[in-house]
Amino acid sequence: MKVAESLGHVVLGWRSVPTNNTGLGKSALQTEPVVEQVFLTPTPQSKADFEQQMYILRRVSMVAIRAALNLQHGGVKDFYICSLSSRTVVYKGQLKPDQLKPYYYADLGSERFSSYMAMVNISPTSSLFNSQTPYNTKLQVEVTGNGHVFDAGLDAMGELARNFNMEYTMLQKLDAVLLPWPLLDEIFKFGGGKGIEIGQGRLGYLRCFVHSRFSTNTFPSWDRSQPMRVLGHNGEINTLRGNVNWMKAREGLLKCNNLGLSKNEMKKLLPIVDASSSDSGSFDGVLELLVRAGRSLPEAMMMMIPEAWQNDENMDPDRKALYEYFSALMEPWDGPALISFTDGRYLGATLDRNGLRPGRFYVTHSGRVIMASEVGVVDIPPEDVSRKGRLNPGMMLLVDFDKHIVVDDEALKKQYSLARPYGDWLKRQK
Repeated sequence: MKVAESLGHVVLGWRSVPTNNTGLGKSALQTEPVVEQVFLTPTPQSKADFEQQMYILRRVSMVAIRAALNLQHGGVKDFYICSLSSRTVVYKGQLKPDQLKPYYYADLGSERFSSYMAMVNISPTSSLFNSQTPYNTKLQVEVTGNGHVFDAGLDAMGELARNFNMEYTMLQKLDAVLLPWPLLDEIFKFGGGKGIEIGQGRLGYLRCFVHSRFSTNTFPSWDRSQPMRVLGHNGEINTLRGNVNWMKAREGLLKCNNLGLSKNEMKKLLPIVDASSSDSGSFDGVLELLVRAGRSLPEAMMMMIPEAWQNDENMDPDRKALYEYFSALMEPWDGPALISFTDGRYLGATLDRNGLRPGRFYVTHSGRVIMASEVGVVDIPPEDVSRKGRLNPGMMLLVDFDKHIVVDDEALKKQYSLARPYGDWLKRQK
């Protein structure tokens, strides 16, 4: 509260999130966190927009609180903010899919909670830990199965999915991203001035996503659960060490006019990539910085996971110039990866340039976008299918909620390649 008030925010109230830990495993129960939600106003002291203000407040608060309490990220005792946003809220849990019901988070089982979107991952161990390792799972709000490996899990997740009032569904083997902020009209009421409780209104979430999978290259923990704040990730970033080292090297030079922060003020947000983060957490930290600094989410994704452009003689010159320009700003984050992402306006997924993870999608006449690691995850009448396909290497599937459209990959890349004279800029520097 002190950090928020020092930056000009008004703290409206706190809410203890009701949980039921009777289904937790031994490891998860030993490290179960206290979960609370805080409600804030924007500050008139900053010209940054609300999302940027929340980004600054969250990062400054985490650094300050950990320093004051001598806490270490990933330690026995820690402080972690899952999300702080006017658009999204994250529910995390180190849980198995069958532990979702009875619901660990009572919010997720509330009849007042509705969503028109879901994103799910049920995936086996792929590298470090065996089948006895607990799932490293981040809860969002909606669940269904993907049929990749676990048939039993598919039935349980499907049952949960049917319990929600969904008009649109987006499923994916890999993960999910974030859950938008509830409509506050008549939803929350103050509890004696000490906190906020769910009132009689309906939790009108616009999007919700769930990620459930094994931990693959870090020890499972509540804070490493996916999806992260902006993305969900199925796969591995094989260039991680180099990416992290380059990012650390840049930290001393960082400044951001769009955030209203000088070079010295930016130091309060560091480190961008925490040493104990997973590859997904590291990617998420850099992606979020690019978005909060003013780049659109699709553009930031094209910067971090570019297509294989160098030796493609058939690629449009303007698009190739775009990627060449981006390569001078940031090295690619490479590896077998399917990344899903959202910032509240966009929801999408992209595949690594080698195409080493599967992704199948449907667009229906009834207005649904469905993506999973394979077909058959959701029963769709054939006559309702408007378009179907697979994610190709470097391809991006994108839904624009402001325009209510599914953006064509070719049109998207053309839009950004023509947005600035990248080719001319490159010629002047060569």
